[in-house]
Formats: sequence, structure tokens, C-alpha cells
Amino acid sequence: MPMDLSFAPFSGVGVVTLYKRDANGAVTTAGWDMGEASALKLSTKSPSAEMNTSRDVSRGTAFRWAQSKTGGVEITCKTLHDQLLALLTGGTWTDVAAAQALASWAAPTVEVNQVVRLPGKNYVSITSVVDSSGTPKTLAASQYDVDLVAGTIKFKDITTGGAYVQPFKVTAPAGNAYRTLGALKASDSEYLLTFAGTNSVDGKRVALEAYRIRFDGENDQDWITEDAGTYTLKGGVLKDDTRQASDAGGQFYAIHRPS
Repeated sequence: MPMDLSFAPFSGVGVVTLYKRDANGAVTTAGWDMGEASALKLSTKSPSAEMNTSRDVSRGTAFRWAQSKTGGVEITCKTLHDQLLALLTGGTWTDVAAAQALASWAAPTVEVNQVVRLPGKNYVSITSVVDSSGTPKTLAASQYDVDLVAGTIKFKDITTGGAYVQPFKVTAPAGNAYRTLGALKASDSEYLLTFAGTNSVDGKRVALEAYRIRFDGENDQDWITEDAGTYTLKGGVLKDDTRQASDAGGQFYAIHRPS
């Protein structure tokens, strides 16, 4: 097949997908579409080592030799899903059972506008908040704000209808089950990366595979932003020893185009 030597700018669009490699380096499960990826960058690295001479005052380079070739990868995403969150945090998702019902649970002593954390999360409702007097007084729902998912109560007014005797006591039915991502608890994993792309300038297709990706453990997560957040994964493209150096696609990554 002849080389394509036509001149055209390249402005790529397409779908980035990750497939988890097993302990043997094989891909045996379905992958994850990474959503809106605004940038995909690959880099090649061919480091070298040097030794300076001590035979004359120049101390110039006497020897230089090549080190192992490697590559780098960077993916910038603008949409967020559970798998991307797990990769960003080095975390593991776990299904958590529903919080138990609260029966006159005693809150810490509070002042106006302080927030109390309940024993669980994702509650269905708060039945009542009462004080600890001999004849308990009930706070009106307008006197506090409840975040049922986060499991918090903010006390806005602890005067109206009082005087109150603290601690306030909270009664609530059992909550609903939820999912929790525990950060920095996942074991390191490796992935096959694919890019199903198109040059938006001329419509020509391109496909890319990076056979063995390992992501770095350092990144940022935008949780409060005025614009849509961006989420960047960085890592290395490693040599895939399950492939032969003589394979058409080599052992690091390959770019494919139609003939």
C-alpha cells in the first residue's frame, strides 16, 4: 500500500476507550467509553545515559548509550462517570447497605447555623427533631435544613418555640443503599487504550491502539468550578511483552488507517 503523502491539517475527533488487562496481559472483558475527551496525547521517550570523561579538563561526554524506549499518554475528559472517577482517585466502588433507622439519636450540642453529621447517608426522610426536655418540644421543619444524601442537618433557628434543652434528638426511618468510592485503595492496573478517530478536516479515518497503559497516581479533580470541569489522566505507555517486536504494530502502540 502506498504512503499517503497528501497535505492536510489534522484535527481529530473520536472515541477513546479503555480495556482492563488481566494478570497475563490479555483483554477478556468489555471496555469503557471515556465520554467527551477533548484531548488525547501520546508521546515517545528514548532516554539516553551519558558518562563524562575524566581524561582532560573539558570533562566532555565520553560515552552515550540508549536506554529503554517508553511512551507517555494524556487524556483530558470533560464528562465524568464512575470508571473515570475510579481512575482519577485510584479508588474502588463498593455497594453500601442502607443506613439504619434513627430512634431519638442525640446530636452534638449546636449553635445557630452549625451543621451536624448523621450516623449514615442517603436517608429517605427525617421524621422529627425534638429537644431533651421532660416534655420534648419539636422543632419545625423550617428551623433546619436537611441534606438527606449527605446525611447532614443545619440548624438555622434554635430559639423559636423554645427555650430548648439540648441535645436535639433526631428520628428517621432507614435510608436507601448507596455506592461509595474509596480513594487510594485500588491496586495498580494496566489498560489497553484505543482511539476510533476521524480527521474533521477531510473526513479520513484513523484508529490507534496503545497496548499497555499504566496511569500515574497524581492528578487533580475539579469539584467546584464556574465552567464544566476537566479531568486529566496521565500515564506511561509501556512495552507489551505479550507481543513480538516483529509484529506489524510493534510492542508499544500502533496507528492504523484504511488502505
